[in-house]
Amino acid sequence: MRDQLYHEPDARELADLDRAARTLDPWTIYRRRTHDEPVTVERLASQVSSLLGAEAAREIFASKVPMWTRRTADRWMYDRLLADPPLLERRLRGYEHLIGTRCWHPVRDPQLVLLPTTTQWLTPAWSSYFGFYGRPDGQGGLAAAIRQWEQRWGAALVASWGTMLQFVVARQPAPGDQAWELAGQLLAVGDNLQVSQSVLAIVVSRSDAWFLHDRP
Repeated sequence: MRDQLYHEPDARELADLDRAARTLDPWTIYRRRTHDEPVTVERLASQVSSLLGAEAAREIFASKVPMWTRRTADRWMYDRLLADPPLLERRLRGYEHLIGTRCWHPVRDPQLVLLPTTTQWLTPAWSSYFGFYGRPDGQGGLAAAIRQWEQRWGAALVASWGTMLQFVVARQPAPGDQAWELAGQLLAVGDNLQVSQSVLAIVVSRSDAWFLHDRP
């Protein structure tokens, strides 16, 4: 791990990182570290009843899913919310602070760094992010993720604080599969976001900014 937050890369390092950003699949490198535990139907139905109501709980008992896990249950709840817009709006009320920049942490004594490149996915060559340590090709995987997000969502990295990354975005994913996939990617890179994929999927389909957090 580098001792300094900023590093002056040489031409070979930049070329290697650019190549990695263009060739690596970041989602084979960044996978969510939380274990996807099995959930009993009884326990899930109880949780669903408190969040979505008794009718939704009855749907759980009537479903043909052979085995529920935390993630499959979360996806089911997300789809259920999308099918009921008034319920989705009520569910979102406790998470409106995640939309836009309202959840960005204020940082004392920020440093403005002007990098000698217009290629934003090369930023990991100069700055440190805790999330890429301990992962094979973690730095290259982060560069690949940034490149992919720029191309797909017009995402621009505007701040890097070592354990936090902040992006502004030009386009939002459509609710459903697009938002669910993006939320999973953000949770893989920001392992300490402490929010469910279903909630984050709702947020990213409405937000013009992202906040990622991974710390020791």
